Amino acid sequence: MDPKWQFLHVLWQQRAKLLVLVLIVSLIAPQPARAQFGIDWGAIVAAINSIGTAISNTIGPALRADAKITGQSGSDLSHYGSFEEPLHAKM
Repeated sequence: MDPKWQFLHVLWQQRAKLLVLVLIVSLIAPQPARAQFGIDWGAIVAAINSIGTAISNTIGPALRADAKITGQSGSDLSHYGSFEEPLHAKM
């Protein structure tokens, strides 16, 4: 018999022992850390929250001031009528 086939024949005869050995090794082997290969959602959420806080603290005041100015100019222009009205309606 060819040595390769003889080796496979021995493995097939000892398959129950081989299966038990694989099971024991898989139970004893150390498990990977929780975020070692996965996505660390906590870190991503914390980063997004800090970005949101930074945007609110830096851009927020400028946007509030702009909205305040826009609100005032909108009320100042209100007596001119709607910009969507056709010109012939006013004549």
